Amino acid sequence: MRFHLQILILLVSGMFLNSAVAGGMALKDRDCAEILKRWAADPNSVPQSLVDTCQEKLAAALPDMNPAAGSAVDPCAGPNSANLINCWGPWAALAPAAGDAVAPIVLAKGDPNLRPDEFTRDPAGDGGVTPALGSCTPGASCGFATLVPGTATNVPSEQRTLTRFEMDPDGTGFVVDPGGPNELNSNPDMVPSFFTNLLGQEIMRSEVTDGDIESKMIARVYRDNNGNIVQAADIWKHGSIVNTGPGNANAGMFAWGIASTQATLDTLNAGQVSASFAGNMSTDPGTLVNMTVNFGSQTNWSGNWTNPAYAFSAGGAVTGVDLISNPAQFSNNVQTGSYVQGVLLGEQGNQAVANAIDVNLQNIGNVKDVGLLRQQ
Repeated sequence: MRFHLQILILLVSGMFLNSAVAGGMALKDRDCAEILKRWAADPNSVPQSLVDTCQEKLAAALPDMNPAAGSAVDPCAGPNSANLINCWGPWAALAPAAGDAVAPIVLAKGDPNLRPDEFTRDPAGDGGVTPALGSCTPGASCGFATLVPGTATNVPSEQRTLTRFEMDPDGTGFVVDPGGPNELNSNPDMVPSFFTNLLGQEIMRSEVTDGDIESKMIARVYRDNNGNIVQAADIWKHGSIVNTGPGNANAGMFAWGIASTQATLDTLNAGQVSASFAGNMSTDPGTLVNMTVNFGSQTNWSGNWTNPAYAFSAGGAVTGVDLISNPAQFSNNVQTGSYVQGVLLGEQGNQAVANAIDVNLQNIGNVKDVGLLRQQ
């Protein structure tokens, strides 16, 4: 079988992880760094099960990024950057390990992933667009997710679909693409458990199996002053644990929360507040984001996405809790058919932005991802 062949490859290559695979020993951070680095260089050299395990481990240890520090010092410019998980993403075509040259993804003309038909000009005529993923309602649950066939969350970008995501605030269930053609409901009564990782972040692991169908979330969670979960982000999975191929199981990453209330929006606009947000994207944590949202009589936002393999900027209007990109405010390397969408989450003092990006970058190709940005 292919799985056993991959294990043999690992043993022959002399990886120190052979004992971990054979004996079930818990993977260490440095082990996962080596696994993902080898996988990025040669996808056939590492079993997908190990890649997925390390991806989950990585999600449980994502740092909250400080935009000031991130802009002053590039952590991926140092001599040890090749060994840092956050300095290369899981897509070899976007961030090849150790700087190996990899041909960029080339999208064919008319590729459906570009979805230009989803963009509708703002009736106000200011160059904005309506949200490609639909509007969010103030005070209501709202989020975004990547949808992938199979259980691997780190497939190439062209195999992902961006969609909406809803989560029960107590972690007992979720819905992917609610009301859409790909709607997927988790098993009911998922069982959440919580722990604190080494970075001091609260992590929720919620799962339940019904027959051979398993539903799972592994996510960072953030609570309000009453202890309620109001924001969460990272991994979701649902489907058969017997046959995990496309059509039998799905997976992806998500960024979710309770949208800011209208009262909060009114207060922010009245005070002409300028708020800064920062964080990692979820599928490729090597992508760091800094965003500013300006409130007042003319609300607007701007942001920068920085990856070792690329960088781009975007901006646009704020309509209610929706952040909508304006094509005229993309950096020059962003091509036609791209969009960024966000939603403002939480109340003053505990706010965040869930963002979804579907951008076509010059010399790179299409990038789809979601992420949770926390207020700084």
